[in-house]
Amino acid sequence: MFTGYTDTAVIAGQLNNHNCLSYGPGNLELAHKPDEYVDLADIARCYQVLLKLAEQNLTA
Repeated sequence: MFTGYTDTAVIAGQLNNHNCLSYGPGNLELAHKPDEYVDLADIARCYQVLLKLAEQNLTA
């Protein structure tokens, strides 16, 4: 569970749809701290997930 704020709240409000989520690479324990980094494997994983999501929703 992420207890911070993201633009997802704005999108959910604008669309009047509270079934939104934030998804992305990285470790929340490292977020917004000195020497923050994201593993390349996390970026590759997110790319694959978002690609699959696009394929399923744009080819229907």
